[in-house]
Amino acid sequence: MKIGKGSRILMGTVIIKPWKIKIGKNSIINERCHLDARGGIIIHDNVSISVYTLLITGSHNAQSPSFDFFEMPIHIENNVWIGARCILLPGTYLKTSCLIGAGSTVKKGEYQIDGFYSGVPAEYIRQRDLTGLYQQCWNPWFR
Repeated sequence: MKIGKGSRILMGTVIIKPWKIKIGKNSIINERCHLDARGGIIIHDNVSISVYTLLITGSHNAQSPSFDFFEMPIHIENNVWIGARCILLPGTYLKTSCLIGAGSTVKKGEYQIDGFYSGVPAEYIRQRDLTGLYQQCWNPWFR
């Protein structure tokens, strides 16, 4: 796995195929997440992935008579915030400063810059009004 300076993966996170994961600087993957990187996961800088979130890059074709397996990458750009208990499915692409509301399921496709999405499946709610990009600085409770 390639992980940038200041990034953290917290306890209880399950990782499948870590060599197919690239994480930028100052990104946080909180407790008890699940990173299935069979199809590849790219996480850029200053990303916050909240507790119990699932990133799934492999699945099966429900229309296939032989239940064919497929993989598609997940790509998460800078300053994205993913709320607690979200599910990101194969082929998800979250653009810069995108926000995914807690409990949402994000299916294949691109999600626009500064967009706030929520629901099952996640739908566009409104613009996330940020003034520029921020730098995350994670301080643990105990040292």
